[in-house]
Amino acid sequence: MRVLATLTVSSVILAATAILSLMLSVTTPAISSYTGTGISNSQGIAVGPDGALWFTNDGTNSIGRITAAGVVSEFTGSGINLPRGISAGPDGALWFTNAGGNSIGRITTAGKISTYTASGISSPQGITAGPDGALWFTNEGTNSIGRITTAGVVSLYGDSPAYGDGLNPEGITAGPDGALWYTDVVSDQIGRISTAGVVSLYTGTGIDDPEGITRGPDGALWFTNWGNNSIGRITTSGVVSNYRGTGINFPEGITAGPDGALWFTNFYGNSIGRITTAGIVSKYSGSGVRSPAWIAAVPGLGLWFTNYGDNSIGHMPRETIEEPKHVLRGSPALGQCQRTGRGRPKGASMVGNTDRALDFRARSDELQMVAVWRWAESRWLQRRRKHHLGGQRGQPGSALHRCGG
Repeated sequence: MRVLATLTVSSVILAATAILSLMLSVTTPAISSYTGTGISNSQGIAVGPDGALWFTNDGTNSIGRITAAGVVSEFTGSGINLPRGISAGPDGALWFTNAGGNSIGRITTAGKISTYTASGISSPQGITAGPDGALWFTNEGTNSIGRITTAGVVSLYGDSPAYGDGLNPEGITAGPDGALWYTDVVSDQIGRISTAGVVSLYTGTGIDDPEGITRGPDGALWFTNWGNNSIGRITTSGVVSNYRGTGINFPEGITAGPDGALWFTNFYGNSIGRITTAGIVSKYSGSGVRSPAWIAAVPGLGLWFTNYGDNSIGHMPRETIEEPKHVLRGSPALGQCQRTGRGRPKGASMVGNTDRALDFRARSDELQMVAVWRWAESRWLQRRRKHHLGGQRGQPGSALHRCGG
């Protein structure tokens, strides 16, 4: 009896240890990834009217397409120059931004490409279909919001005091209130623009270098905060909430999933994150996730995302989405301020950023490092002015302002 008791206790201890180990480990679900000659430093991704995924290739100035079976096609054209965001349009075509060509592109599902230019389109980034039947996009270069009809007529809104100093719009999405909502990575604000061009700006604790933004299933807008490793939420009336957790690591893209939660990419964490509308965070990693950038949900086909780090398209099947594990409760970030090292002083070396340097050293794939450094350097150059806007007066963008000074 004593021996049996000992074995029973030992079994319980072993079982408890195994369960604890499982709880503390990062889930490795059935994540697959697809490579091909038509995938190179991919960024934006969207579901097309043909049921395939369409994505932008920064590395080869092309537009890619991948079917649910993983068949990759590539389309090139003289008008494609550093493509960034991409969105399905109301006309059955895909529309994308050309950051290098200062233009908006259109590609049919047959691969026919058109390009539109206009005064004021400068380094466009995000793009989305609006409730008015037009496409709306962000202009990083002219600090403005653009609109283009399916006939190619362009309108611009911005470059006025109403937008505030340092506007640097990035992501954009259609909101549940009939307006467009966008992120401003420089002034740490969330913007709203009506289809008539009326602009509202919202600030809140925890908004720090916001990137991607999407409409949530709860009627609010959800966005990624690259600057403080958090996920933000803003209601259509401007009330801001902020969630943090160990499953959030330099988040970028975000989308509403078919399970009623929000899914996002962790660029430096080599993982995909999930957050419920109650703030519960889950994290997924695996060999098929390498510096993921943007993400899209496909009804019945799971989640698809661009892997900037190894030139591939990642896929999480529907079964993985329906059964999230490695749950970590996100904590509301109330009044917290962290130094992230993104705003390096002019002339400072990127290698001096300890957090990122350590993260990169942990990776053995030299090709991935080259690609990621290339991307990171471009991001530094775009945003380095953010931390010089406010000087020492605590204006938006300064360290004093961000830490409550």
